[in-house]
Amino acid sequence: MSLAIPALLLAAALSRPLVDDSFTIGPSDWRYVEVVLKQRAASVDCEFRLLSGGRGVRAILLERAELDRLRSGLRPRELAATPVETGGRLHFNLSKKGDYALVFENRGDRKPAQVHVRVTLDFSAREVPQARVLPPRRRAVVVVVSFAVFFAIVTWSARRMLGTLRTP
Repeated sequence: MSLAIPALLLAAALSRPLVDDSFTIGPSDWRYVEVVLKQRAASVDCEFRLLSGGRGVRAILLERAELDRLRSGLRPRELAATPVETGGRLHFNLSKKGDYALVFENRGDRKPAQVHVRVTLDFSAREVPQARVLPPRRRAVVVVVSFAVFFAIVTWSARRMLGTLRTP
């Protein structure tokens, strides 16, 4: 029993609510919530529900710099997105620090949408190591050396086998 309380406190400290609020999105418009990660990577959990008006909304997670593209009418590079729906959930692991935005769109509708949004950041997930790729020149060296070693082993094995077959 005494260990359960510190475990619960630790879990609560690793998960932080960011937004739990309702707001109105105008027809063919969008609103966003800032997600700022200054210390370490986290996973973003977003739940939204259409309270009134509209056919549905769409949630999009993107880097903060992509908001300028969205403002100018261009399609931003999305990290994660949901389809247009009356309620949904978006979960994404952000592997690096930075500024992000969760955008809620009410596109293609002529009515304002009243939406309830709950966003939490979970810092308990370990940082996922990024996959690394060798540069092309180094990759070529690895392939050539691997082929040479393989060819040397095959040649040595063939000579040993032929040597044992020839000697009576």
